[in-house]
Amino acid sequence: MLKTYKNALKLLWALLFSTVFLLIVSNCHTPDIAGGSLREESLKDGVYQGRSRYGPVRVEVEVTVRDNTLADIELLQHFYGRGRKAEDPVIERILQEQSTEVDAVSGATGSSIAIMNAVEKALQKARED
Repeated sequence: MLKTYKNALKLLWALLFSTVFLLIVSNCHTPDIAGGSLREESLKDGVYQGRSRYGPVRVEVEVTVRDNTLADIELLQHFYGRGRKAEDPVIERILQEQSTEVDAVSGATGSSIAIMNAVEKALQKARED
């Protein structure tokens, strides 16, 4: 009887491990990055805010549009986990390339994507006005 109990316990642990593994793997997808190049866009001058969330990462930005270009990005909020290292490089890349689809920072992919998407959402307001 003890042997049957041990086998049942092993089976239960294996089933539990498999379930957790499948849940983790099924949630490990790369999210869509909204936007792209701004070079052919018509943007109205002004200051606009945008928010984005990716998993536990939450970002709020304020972007300044001047002369149909993205002139400045200010990070108002960033609840980041370990993604703080994405802040400066992603913002610099967005401004330099004039695109909301830039390379993410390794080890801070979630924060990188949340920043890109928050900037894109702010720019959508500049397109609408």
